[in-house]
Parts: sequence; structure tokens; C-alpha cells
Amino acid sequence: MIEEENGGVNLTDLENSAVVRWDPDSKRVEAVIADKRLLWPDTLSWGPNGEMYVTASQIENMPRFNDGKSTRTEPYKLWKITDINPE
Repeated sequence: MIEEENGGVNLTDLENSAVVRWDPDSKRVEAVIADKRLLWPDTLSWGPNGEMYVTASQIENMPRFNDGKSTRTEPYKLWKITDINPE
């Protein structure tokens, strides 16, 4: 998770291949981005110009979750989200 200056909190949503935001004013959770290619979104960080970065780690494809066989595929992805406040 990562906090915004306004107190909002961004979280990864593993089950929906998404990043969501909790808004402190409305007390609602809404999607920032969702995409089936965002496999097991993991670490969130801020870029120098306010963009958000998130890794797609593919942890669910590790051997321990797939009868001892890795189903991970390269390349691993680093997503850059430039508009985290869509209207």
C-alpha cells in the first residue's frame, strides 16, 4: 500500500488484478487500474512527477502454487500509472 498527500490510500487488489484507492472523504474504495495482465500486483511506489509504479510479480505462478511447476512468464512487468485521479 502507499499513501497519497490527501490521505488517500492505494492498495493492490490481488484477486482482481488491480490497484484500488480508499478515499478518506467518501470512505469508498474505487479502482485506479484493473487489467488481467497485472498478475499479482505487488509493490507500489511514487515517481518523481507524481506517477505511480506497480510491479506484477506473478507470485501465483510460482511452483508451490502449481504442483511444483513454475508457470511464470518473462518479461516481468513494471507498470507506470500516470493518471491516478480519473474523472
